[in-house]
Amino acid sequence: MKIHQNKLLLLFLLLFSLIGNAQKRKILKEFENLKKINLNQENTNLSQYNQGKMLEWKVDPYYSNEKFSISEIRFLKNSIGDFNKDGIPDIFATLFIESRLRSEINLGIIQINGNTIEIISYKQFSEGYQEFTLVEVENEIVKIRAVLNGVNGEVFSDRIVSLAYDPINHIKTVSSCKTDEMKNQFIFNTNVDVKREYYINYCLLNQQTEEYNSENTKITAETHGCDDFTLRFTINKVNVDAKKFNKNDYLLEIITFLKSNTRYPTLLSKIEKDILQKNKANISVSNEMKYDIKNFINDTTYFQIGTTLVQNTYLLDIIYYEER
Repeated sequence: MKIHQNKLLLLFLLLFSLIGNAQKRKILKEFENLKKINLNQENTNLSQYNQGKMLEWKVDPYYSNEKFSISEIRFLKNSIGDFNKDGIPDIFATLFIESRLRSEINLGIIQINGNTIEIISYKQFSEGYQEFTLVEVENEIVKIRAVLNGVNGEVFSDRIVSLAYDPINHIKTVSSCKTDEMKNQFIFNTNVDVKREYYINYCLLNQQTEEYNSENTKITAETHGCDDFTLRFTINKVNVDAKKFNKNDYLLEIITFLKSNTRYPTLLSKIEKDILQKNKANISVSNEMKYDIKNFINDTTYFQIGTTLVQNTYLLDIIYYEER
């Protein structure tokens, strides 16, 4: 009796697997057909694809006020899954979107539900990527190779990144990075009133961004990195009296404020010490906004400062970089 039950169970599992594989092949064929069609706002009647039925192309409101077309959709055969866990099969793909004003690469999770094609989750990247390809998909984790060019065409970043669906930020990285292992990603202390965001930036790195506002000053702080670490503070001060304003004094004033109100007092103290020493020796720490001066604290750590004063607005940029 027990042997008979085991055979029935194996038969059921085999049948279930065959049905599942047949469903996946059907869905894959649907998406393969989708790749052959010019998708744009003026061609929502995709009857050639959907067995003569009307098929609506549902997009984010981001594109609602301008004409766009998806020039290309790329995905791997094993990209089918249920990435957002809603019970409807979807596919992880790269979409190349063209519009009147811009060209974009989007990582997206696409779903065909009845008569609707919908990008249910996406992340936008610039066309600065020389290569942006899906490498593999396993357990609904997608590996992407991303080669990003620098300003002069040199390779700025060449990384294999693992990505997964995230209900808050659409897509999240699940790559092994030292910076992501930090237990506390906050920059400002928790008792400081700031707006906080955590998302993937254009280099496919997790980035923490926080914004502090006072009467005449806005400070935007950000951290990102993988096996390195970047901390940046961008300060915008308005209603400045250019005749009385002293850039060096204000720089030290801001650093004192940041030492007291962020999680990085030790790091900022190193910057402060170096600035004071160079001020004493009459050595410049900044060449306005050219960022061509690297102030080395040691062999693997440096900071850069950018400054500009336009009419009554002063912009100050403090960037700290550390190899890990």
